[in-house]
Amino acid sequence: MKIYYYAYTNKGNLGDLLITKYQIEEYAKYCDVYVDCHGMPPDFCHVIFDTTSPNIKNFEHEYGIYFRSINIFKIIQILNRQGFTHFCDSPGPRVPLRWPLHRMLIKLARLSIPNFFLSKKIIRISLGVDLYFNHHNIFSRLNKWNFNQNDVLGIRSKPNLAILQNVFRNVCYTPDMAFLYPKYKSCFFESKRNRIALSFKFVKNYDNLIKAIQVLGEFAENHQLEIDILFQVDEDEYVGKKLYQDLEQYHIHFIEKPIDFYSLCTYQKYDVVISNRLHVLLMATMNGAIPLGLISHNRMENKIKDIFDSIFERQLVSYIEDFNEHTLPPIFNNIDIIKKEICACVETQRNLCSFTFANLFQSSPINEK
Repeated sequence: MKIYYYAYTNKGNLGDLLITKYQIEEYAKYCDVYVDCHGMPPDFCHVIFDTTSPNIKNFEHEYGIYFRSINIFKIIQILNRQGFTHFCDSPGPRVPLRWPLHRMLIKLARLSIPNFFLSKKIIRISLGVDLYFNHHNIFSRLNKWNFNQNDVLGIRSKPNLAILQNVFRNVCYTPDMAFLYPKYKSCFFESKRNRIALSFKFVKNYDNLIKAIQVLGEFAENHQLEIDILFQVDEDEYVGKKLYQDLEQYHIHFIEKPIDFYSLCTYQKYDVVISNRLHVLLMATMNGAIPLGLISHNRMENKIKDIFDSIFERQLVSYIEDFNEHTLPPIFNNIDIIKKEICACVETQRNLCSFTFANLFQSSPINEK
């Protein structure tokens, strides 16, 4: 079997890199994966191809072409004639067709070509995605047609899935690909660190965030807990520095070096990680920390609540305006119990991920045969 994998990211988005990398490595346990990274940032491409798997190959190097603009028909010809069995792309949010009209038409044209000309024998898969759109607007039928072209559309939150099951024939639940983190060990949850980490992207109502963290600062001082401010995405450095300056009375530390793909184990220093970024929270979880989402009502942040409601048995998300002196004591008073619960939830999600891939290929991984 041969997979064509169209990889993409937004510049500097470590979350995109993580879930794409782990997904590709999982596919490669079953068959050859030809990854098209053309036009993506060099550091993204470096990590994708920094692998010990002989089954991960650079599509552009192998075939001398990449999937962009005028090359689309040539790529489809290669896929149809060279024995490719699957067409896959990176996990994460899916952007529906929407206004402005000229951009929608360009995007529709680009999407329609594979839908019409790719062999129906080639299975189209998107796993670990979000899809939120208005089912009743002018583009509703186009969106339904477009996303129904996938043979499998794996949705990473159950609330999102519940909505889409009434619209699409091809959806199923697939956990976020962060649960495939290869360095995960259940023993990470056994350590006690007495440290808290904060990591935030831009918040529209910054004053509310400061008030919430002031509550956290008081709690930390009363319980002799250290607080560090981290950032995993370059654009969050500004927010981190501003928080550090505005909260200096609480002796908070600012960690100037960003967390990158090779330093995710940094999260093993913390008992609790508080953030409004999904993959800060999930990678903290995979390193044995309790993730606490502190979010606004922004739709992109509300996906954290949807995903956490799909994963964890207890509420681990708070809206910023609801965060108060009663939020943290139940967590720190029951920290060992909560870590055991989270560990069990992580094991469940990892097993679901593994089952999803095994079920797709109806076989055991190559290295287990």
